[in-house]
Amino acid sequence: MLGDTNTYAYEGGYARFYIVPEEGTYYIQNVGSGRYVDVEGPSLNDGAAIHEWDFRTNPQEKWIVEHVENSDGYIRLKSVYSNKYIGIDSEALSYVKQYAAQNNYTLWRIDRTSSGNLTFQCKVYQGTDAVMAVPTASTSNGTNLIMAAYTDNATYTDEWYLLEKVISYVNYYDSSFAGNSLMIQNITTANEFSNMVYSKYFNIGMGMDGSASQYATVIDSCSTGTNSPCTSEQCGSDCNATHHKNGLVISNQIYYEDREADHVYILWTNRAYGTYCNESTDSHSDVKWIAVVYGKRPVIHFMTIGGNESVQLACMTLNIVHETAHTLNMDDVYNNENHNAPNATVCVMEKFDNQTAYDFYIDVLNGEADPFCDSCRIQLQAYIDNISIPGN
Repeated sequence: MLGDTNTYAYEGGYARFYIVPEEGTYYIQNVGSGRYVDVEGPSLNDGAAIHEWDFRTNPQEKWIVEHVENSDGYIRLKSVYSNKYIGIDSEALSYVKQYAAQNNYTLWRIDRTSSGNLTFQCKVYQGTDAVMAVPTASTSNGTNLIMAAYTDNATYTDEWYLLEKVISYVNYYDSSFAGNSLMIQNITTANEFSNMVYSKYFNIGMGMDGSASQYATVIDSCSTGTNSPCTSEQCGSDCNATHHKNGLVISNQIYYEDREADHVYILWTNRAYGTYCNESTDSHSDVKWIAVVYGKRPVIHFMTIGGNESVQLACMTLNIVHETAHTLNMDDVYNNENHNAPNATVCVMEKFDNQTAYDFYIDVLNGEADPFCDSCRIQLQAYIDNISIPGN
């Protein structure tokens, strides 16, 4: 876990805040590009470049934090793959590479920025503003990392997340989404927003595993139309087992297919309220929620995404964070006396409405509001510390 925040005086005359993470294995993700610190090649050689790459579970993206005695808060970052350290080229100081040597060129201090993210400064740059960065705001796999003067702006090319675990989202959409380019684009935006929330507040990444793709569910077998519920004439009399628009039947279809460990599967649909039936009885009662996770399984089903474009975006972004919490073992907290959030603009686990959702989303995105109230954050952190998402 990330350690406590400490203060030290910068030689330029103002205070900085640094952390010393617990010793352990981490991933390092760039806030701006969403890509991960990776050993080029992968190589075992001294001087191999350190670059950015998509998330992969391979050891070249795993880094061991090692404490160093009497180092004034500096640590080392050792590759699980090569057993070498992230360091600076002693002849061309601007390049980040890997080296076996344990010297000032492989010592790093992790500062916390005003946005709550992290910067990495090498010991040889002490007293300057130079930190590890992705050049030119590149989002391309294979871009070599450099040292550059820190810039406090919204590109976040020099700000990072230090992640103890990464879970991947696999995104599907059905025929009700097909052809709607804006809504499909919002899927990526929602994934990135959720990654920001869980990375920043819980040190767990929620990466997007590939692009969203169209998926044929049992809904497509129903002849009642996009926004009409199933009836016994189309689906038989056993709603709990066979109705095409039974939410649990749809979840089962994905849940019992091949699933990888540490993956959450999302089906995005957009149908009117009352289209789906309740999963637990044969009474064909209507479902009137926006999104659902059944039994804390790692399958999220979006059902209804209404409102104007801003409301749709807020619905998708806030709900993915909410429902992801359920896949991590969180219960609903509506009307719970232990829930200390007075309204929807304080906690994403509350029921938000069309009038407040977009503003809350923007405030969280800009760091002007926390996504979870204190009670939910503490409860969810306990689950995340022990989370395991198996495949099948």
